[in-house]
Amino acid sequence: MTSFINTPTWRHHEYVDEKLLDKVLFAKSLSFEEVIPVNYDHHLPPKLNKGDSILPVNVSVHLWVMQIRSVDEVDMDFKMDVVVRQMWEDHRLIFPEDRSGGRNKIILDASWGKAIWTPDVWFKNALDTKLQQWVLPSVFYWLMRNRTVYFSGRVTLQLSCDMDMKKFPHDSQTCGVSIISLMSPSTDMELHWFQSEPIRVSRLLNLPQFEVGNLSLSRCDTSVYGETFSCIVASFTLNRRCGFYIINIYIPTVLIVSMSMLTFWIPPEAVPARITLGVTSLLTIITKQYQSTMPSVSYIVALNVWLSSCIAFVFFSLLEYALVISLVKREQKVVTPCPAQDETNFNPSAARKSLRSAWSQRNWRVLKYINPWVIDFISRFLFPFCFVIFSIIYANTYA
Repeated sequence: MTSFINTPTWRHHEYVDEKLLDKVLFAKSLSFEEVIPVNYDHHLPPKLNKGDSILPVNVSVHLWVMQIRSVDEVDMDFKMDVVVRQMWEDHRLIFPEDRSGGRNKIILDASWGKAIWTPDVWFKNALDTKLQQWVLPSVFYWLMRNRTVYFSGRVTLQLSCDMDMKKFPHDSQTCGVSIISLMSPSTDMELHWFQSEPIRVSRLLNLPQFEVGNLSLSRCDTSVYGETFSCIVASFTLNRRCGFYIINIYIPTVLIVSMSMLTFWIPPEAVPARITLGVTSLLTIITKQYQSTMPSVSYIVALNVWLSSCIAFVFFSLLEYALVISLVKREQKVVTPCPAQDETNFNPSAARKSLRSAWSQRNWRVLKYINPWVIDFISRFLFPFCFVIFSIIYANTYA
């Protein structure tokens, strides 16, 4: 069953260590023999015996998300800096009462990870994992008085994320992290999220292109070779910020299309002005399309639809002027009848010209009632109206 945590509840918190560091013994001089019994096997999980049944060890997981960065639409992955905390109970360990001095916890350094049993978990969708370290590795263990062991470590993860870019740049991507047992089946170990606060996100988290949405927790138990391995998933929504694309793509393309529609207000006789304005608009918007940052996918995204439609509007404005200038030239052309010629004074060139004139009259008969100035007048209002309707449909479909 999936549980949901709203953003205001889990996002604006920071982790505080004051209470956890109260009454703690730093066990730098503590030997393994004082905590680990002689017959201890660190390869076997500390399962619980309750009557005739043997229960698997329950491992609770907590993630503190420090940063999410480098969301890559091309490789479909992202990087995340997290502090991973795990908690389990190992009743076989010995709490050194004589060395604790009445303290509730002792801290074990990273070297104890090879001496005691630790959960064999790994990140299922991780492409690369790196343990952060400055002077010493940022890993340590806590041993509580009740034999509960805490693990904490800060890692940098490069995680894969299956993105659907059909609504780019108005898309929302669901990414996350999957944690699964590597070798211990669910009969030996069960993974669970912390009940009180499974995920905590730093208030300093800020992505330039995305806003982090709600978080969902679920399970992804996997069956392999007849064994079921425990798996948990934390998913979050990344809502893309559209400000960059509005400023750099949408506003310039709207201005270019509007500029191409200004040709309808220029008289048809001004051929250089209308041709220059139309061709310049077409070349500019085509260049804008190739300069746009587009995801490398094999299907059409929303930004492709917008740019291609804008190119079509500019191109049809050029076609409109081609029709208008043809009609104007047709009206200005004065057809003079050919003088009668006898057979002795036959001119082949004049005959071919007369045949072309007759063919032209038959084919232009359909357009002789169309006024080119009326076409310009209708286009002044039809083209902007169609562009506004297209923009509304585009916004309702994708945005």
